[in-house]
Amino acid sequence: MANIEKIGLGTVQFGVDYGISNSNGKTTLNEVNKILNYCKSSVITTIDTAFGYGESEKVLGSFDLNEFDIISKFLPSLITGKNLSKQFNNSLANLGVERFYGYMAHRPLDLLENPEQWELISE
Repeated sequence: MANIEKIGLGTVQFGVDYGISNSNGKTTLNEVNKILNYCKSSVITTIDTAFGYGESEKVLGSFDLNEFDIISKFLPSLITGKNLSKQFNNSLANLGVERFYGYMAHRPLDLLENPEQWELISE
């Protein structure tokens, strides 16, 4: 399949009951393992997750993620009670990785309303 390396895996359902047609709830650890193995064998290397995806980062962190490029996102601190630095470090720890391939604002308007966060994320 051409350009499969441009496909990424979204993981919100690994941590919360998500989706209008989701009748099964969160993805089981066994299914997560199967999905990650499929991605490895199919050269799908990008994983999208977020601090706001419930237990998704912790679930992912229970697996070896060395072959993946991880993108995560932060939420406004007013929602989480944790500033950007804490969310960033918590996400790294939950995932068991040392760095992100990308780190994004889950709500970009928050960067406009709180420009000091732009300075933190740009470092």
